[in-house]
Amino acid sequence: MKTVLKKRPFVRRCALAAVFSAIVSGTCLAEGIGIAPQVDVAPEGKAIVKWETRHDCVGAVVSFGLCFEDDPFGLPYYRLRVSGTGTPRSHSAEASLKDIEQLAGGTPHNGIVFYRATCFDLKSGSWLDSGDCVFRYLKSADSYRRGVAITEGPIVANVTSSSVLIRWVTDFPAAGRVCIGEKSWKAPLPEREHEVVVDGLRPSTTYSYRVQSSTTPEDLLRTRSYTFRTAPPPGSAERFTFAVFSDTRADENSPVSVQALNGTNADVLRQIAIAVFRRKARFAIVPGDLISGVTTNVRKAKIELRSWKKAVGPVAHYIPFYTGMGNHDAEIYDLRIIEGKSIRLPRIGRHSAEEIFRSEMSNPTNGPQLPADSKDATYCENVYSFDYGNSHFVMLNNDYKSLGAVPGEREKGKIVGRQLEWLQQDLESASARGLENIFVFFHEPAFPNGGHLDDSMFYKGDEAYVQPRNEFWRLLCRYNVVAVFNGHEHNYSRMLVDESLDKSFSKPIWQIITGGGGAPFHPQERPPWRESVKIFSSRQHYCIVAVGGQKVRLRVYDLAGNLIDKADLR
Repeated sequence: MKTVLKKRPFVRRCALAAVFSAIVSGTCLAEGIGIAPQVDVAPEGKAIVKWETRHDCVGAVVSFGLCFEDDPFGLPYYRLRVSGTGTPRSHSAEASLKDIEQLAGGTPHNGIVFYRATCFDLKSGSWLDSGDCVFRYLKSADSYRRGVAITEGPIVANVTSSSVLIRWVTDFPAAGRVCIGEKSWKAPLPEREHEVVVDGLRPSTTYSYRVQSSTTPEDLLRTRSYTFRTAPPPGSAERFTFAVFSDTRADENSPVSVQALNGTNADVLRQIAIAVFRRKARFAIVPGDLISGVTTNVRKAKIELRSWKKAVGPVAHYIPFYTGMGNHDAEIYDLRIIEGKSIRLPRIGRHSAEEIFRSEMSNPTNGPQLPADSKDATYCENVYSFDYGNSHFVMLNNDYKSLGAVPGEREKGKIVGRQLEWLQQDLESASARGLENIFVFFHEPAFPNGGHLDDSMFYKGDEAYVQPRNEFWRLLCRYNVVAVFNGHEHNYSRMLVDESLDKSFSKPIWQIITGGGGAPFHPQERPPWRESVKIFSSRQHYCIVAVGGQKVRLRVYDLAGNLIDKADLR
């Protein structure tokens, strides 16, 4: 999918932002969260971009560009900028594909062109930005038309010792397949969203793969070659490294920039994604607050999650990103007036936050099962576990909707009911399989240290939260849990939870809060367990964990690569 430019290089955008899907048909309105443009290709060779906004906007511009064949991440470089026309709420801009071809020194590889639309919203006083969009064109003689393009992915997910899931999204319904050498795995049906399980693979092996999508024999897209590596054999003591970071949502109080692009701090998020790849992490785990969320608008939540995926997309070609839900991801609600008060009622059913998260993410599906007649929110892909070598990884959700009598009520700050029962069975099974290291992930920490002592799993010492927290923690103590990783607080801390906090905590377990993924920072507070906190920092950061047999080593870095913390966790 990359192009080798034969003339002088394009000027690269300094700020890396989330790629936004091109919308093929229909008019999409900007809602203060970005622009969803549509693009068409005219037979005479014009690319026409259109979008509408809810408020009056000025300064409409569309930039066009390509990416280099030798860039492993496929980041776009822009060089052609076109001013928009139209009314204050209906905008369009067009560019000559022949001008783009001239800049590229010929037809772009695969006919792939990136574009980015912006305009200034007079009501909010901020720039609206589509992020990096993409379309593809086909050329025969002097006639041009649209071709199928991949607007999201391909990404790798759910890597095991013998299989991997490859996911991608196209702008038209298309047939798809994944190719490795002479073998291929076909997508079940021509669709826009494709998920293909590639199986029969060897453990601890690096594979090269390509994705194909086609609408007709003439409209066939073959991507460049990417790689992934399968997991070690089950129970193997082979060394590996993984990354953890959290709270990548936008800082709405920051200066206007791509940091607030569609609910994500896209700049920091992509910097971290590239950094963990360069530190040779086999996979990354992100336990919640991916996006700003907290909305009545289901479409807004989907746009934000898609923007998050596109920000990590250039790295997700190669390594999986396992994701969990936080309070911002979980709040999709209806506003109701009850007894004169405005009340937030979480959505249930197909518009619940959990269901939207499931539809947008690609995580394991082995979480708690609901009865057929249950009206509770799904656990699918927001509570799950997986093995990797000699280690076991568990993602939980303490922002899940409750199992109580009130439909849609959130069980914020608790891990109880079916989820706790499932966790016990999961840990017992992992222990029976002889897995030596267990790592647990969820968003709101059991022992907050800066920014959330009034909620999390503590609520200023409220026994209604402390008692189930302690029951949950005692369960962790019965198994080989090395560390618990959380977010929610936008800082870094490492503390040892042991008998000095509660005599029933029979096994020391590290709690690591890693909320430095781009959300606004929180300063340190003075909780009752402050003497157990070994280190605290409010810098943006990410964690790198190296596992070798029963030895587990932690290193924490800021965005400049400076070491914040190091420790042997086991």
